[in-house]
Amino acid sequence: MTADRIAAIRARLNKITPWPWFAKRTDDGRCGGIEGLHNHPPDVECWDSPEAPCPAAREIVTTDAGFYGPLVSDAEFIAHAPTDIADLLQALEESHARVKVLEAEP
Repeated sequence: MTADRIAAIRARLNKITPWPWFAKRTDDGRCGGIEGLHNHPPDVECWDSPEAPCPAAREIVTTDAGFYGPLVSDAEFIAHAPTDIADLLQALEESHARVKVLEAEP
């Protein structure tokens, strides 16, 4: 992968809603969407937050209360994608740096 391709991926990653993201679950265990950061613990509802309504909450993917939403496993994959991609890009850049050092050795 070229440095330009890595830079393009990182640029897109840097423009998205801050992560981590979370797959919401309905009371019956279906996927109710994917949302971003909140400014309160997960056991506190947004409207009960000291800064209600929760200003940091951001809906990433909206579903129809879980009726037509993705599988929870798919939503979990999507929700973890920003963090996973950032980690993979970091590992790739570190690998590229190591290869350059090894290539420079006699």
